[in-house]
Amino acid sequence: MVDALSLRLVPDALWEIVEPLLPEFRARPQGGGRAA
Repeated sequence: MVDALSLRLVPDALWEIVEPLLPEFRARPQGGGRAA
């Protein structure tokens, strides 16, 4: 996942090194449950 803010803050060369190390972010379902 690459967003505009990270492109501005992290140089391309550093991003190429770091990006493969980051876990994949998945959307989590929202709502439906109750707090106990």
